[in-house]
Amino acid sequence: MSNGLIVSGYRTGDASEKADQSQFHLEGCLTCKPGCSKGDTPIGWATHYIEQLQAGETVSFRPRGNSMKGKIESGQLCTVAPVLEDELQKGDIVLCKVNGSQYLHLIKAIQGKRFQIGNNIGRINGWITFQSIYGKLIQVEP
Repeated sequence: MSNGLIVSGYRTGDASEKADQSQFHLEGCLTCKPGCSKGDTPIGWATHYIEQLQAGETVSFRPRGNSMKGKIESGQLCTVAPVLEDELQKGDIVLCKVNGSQYLHLIKAIQGKRFQIGNNIGRINGWITFQSIYGKLIQVEP
């Protein structure tokens, strides 16, 4: 199990409908059913949000988990916007992918063109480049 902040079994915007967080990516599509543009590749919890960010859109969702406790509490509404590489700083919270897992985690360090990603309770996920950062957290609401 990942230590990442995840959308825990719910589609964002409709917490009454349960879905498998690791497979869900588009409304009505679980584990890439026939006709899905994703083929048979399992999709992470943030794939749909990442696609929207890559299209220049700002997204909002309610992640569940305790890995960012103190900065983001489980279930708070998080708004993430597209970001440029030169706007990123140590301490920013970003939607990213590290070693195949999707996270809404902190930039813990920057070395040249590399960003170290980790949570708010001491775990380091690893180093990535800007190509694996999809957006920056701009607002957290109850």
